[in-house]
Amino acid sequence: MNNTPDVPFNERINRNMNALLLLAAAFAFPCVVLLRRNIGRRYAGLQAMLSMTLLFFWPVLDPTCDPRPMLGALVATIALSVFARLQGLRRNAGGHDPEHRLYDGYPRLMRLFFFCRDEVKFKRFLEPLLIFGTAQLVGLWNPLLMYFGSLSAVGLFLVANAGAFAERERIEAMRDQYRDQQHTIERFRRAGGK
Repeated sequence: MNNTPDVPFNERINRNMNALLLLAAAFAFPCVVLLRRNIGRRYAGLQAMLSMTLLFFWPVLDPTCDPRPMLGALVATIALSVFARLQGLRRNAGGHDPEHRLYDGYPRLMRLFFFCRDEVKFKRFLEPLLIFGTAQLVGLWNPLLMYFGSLSAVGLFLVANAGAFAERERIEAMRDQYRDQQHTIERFRRAGGK
């Protein structure tokens, strides 16, 4: 006899999507600390630890490849994470930290692309394309790094688009709440304020 309550279908979907997005964020994390500045002081969390674990164990997938580039990527990710954290603490110590504590950073390369000045579009489309293209070039030298870089590009794409979708949903919910409040106020006024 099964005594565990059934989890609703939409709750199972949400849990699976959250797990997928965590994995995507873990693959994307090395690129985020490399390509962005002004990262929020609390951005690096579980995805950072998972990312570093993936980088450490990734060379096991192909023992014939040289693991040094992957370990170099791990060391670079740790160093850039520490640097980003120290920058966030320094901004916070000054009493003026304009960034949200979970902000994923401003793209460093955006100033080179004069045709795209929208941060969200740059993060959703151009950054993943740049990482994917770079990964393919690196693949000529080290296939393991290419596979990780390609998955990083996919992770960047998924995380940025999921964030944009969630923001759009929050805005729609706020708009709906505003309309509901307007209707409630109007009914209250028609009833004579009673």
